[in-house]
Order: sequence, then C-alpha cells, then structure tokens
Amino acid sequence: MPTLIFVRHGETNGNIIDTFNGIADAPEDALNAKGVTQIRELSKVLSTISFDAAYSSPLQRARRSAEILLENRHLTPIIDPRLNEVDYGQASGWPVTKWLEAHPPKDPERWREDYLDTPYPGGESYRDCLNRLEAFGRDIAGRPEGTLLIVTHTLPIRLMLSVFYREDPRLWLPKPIANAGAYRAEMQNDGRWGVEPLHPKTT
Repeated sequence: MPTLIFVRHGETNGNIIDTFNGIADAPEDALNAKGVTQIRELSKVLSTISFDAAYSSPLQRARRSAEILLENRHLTPIIDPRLNEVDYGQASGWPVTKWLEAHPPKDPERWREDYLDTPYPGGESYRDCLNRLEAFGRDIAGRPEGTLLIVTHTLPIRLMLSVFYREDPRLWLPKPIANAGAYRAEMQNDGRWGVEPLHPKTT
C-alpha cells in the first residue's frame, strides 16, 4: 500500500469569510496571496519527500496548490473529481452561519442523527463524499509501493481521517483543518493506519 501525503489547499478569500465554497470555482475561490505563500512554505516542509505520483481535486484552489508543490519535481498532478469538496448545492457561496440561520433543521433531534446522510438541497451528503473517497482509495490501493501526494479540501480530509482512525465520521466533521495542512498516512504491520501531522504539527 502506498504512503499517502494528503494536503489541504492554501487560503482563498472565501475561506476568510467562512463560506460554503463546495465545488464553486469562481475567482474568489482561487488561492489568494497568503494562500500561495502558505503552499510555498509547505513545499519546503515536504522537500525531502520523493513523490511517485500526485493527485488533485480539479478545483482551481487545489489544482494550483498541487502545481506549486510539484514545481521542479517533473510530476503533473492527476486530476480526480472524487477529491472534490462536498457539493453544497444551494448553500454554495453562503456564509456558513447565515445559511444555518436561514435554513434551520425542522427536526433538530433527528437531524443530529441523520445529517451525515442528508444531502444539501441540490447537492450531496457527507456520506456521498465519503463513498467517492473510498472508491478513490480502492483504486490507489492497487498502485505499487511508493509515496503519493493528494491535494484536496477540508471535508475530504476530515472524512479520510475518520477512516484512518476508524472513528465515526461525525466526530471529525467539526475538526479544523488548516489551510496548507498536511498529513502522512502509512499502513502499519497490524493492518491499521498510522497518521502523522506534517504541517502544522498538530492533530
């Protein structure tokens, strides 16, 4: 099984105001100047790691992050839409707090039980995202041993971490993932994943 280095893209203007960016790819969803700097700093952290292949979400904030990380490495990222952020549908572009205020759940108690499987209006559910990530994982599991760079988004990383740690995904959905955050995941001899935060050095 390959070693996985998975990375969240650098900062965008949409991140600053905490919107549901989802699969939106408007100009404000591109890396801003700080985001470019964050990824260049991460590139230095990862400079001692040799990548055998790289994968990226097709969204420009992830794709550009991958391109910066791969400068001078003679690798081109393989674009895979299964690495996309959750499709928030009608919530896309809304500030998170305003959307939740305008669309409170009709049955909060049931929503707390079912929200992992409840799609956003016109979009997908967190479970849908998890399912496509697991399909991606099955495909790369068949690759030869090596180290793969995977550049993606907040929710996919949270969901992948829930799989690696064998925990309920709902425990991971609220956890912060820093812009340009990076993790290493390696299969251990006991068949469990070992996960190490590479940048920043926090879980």
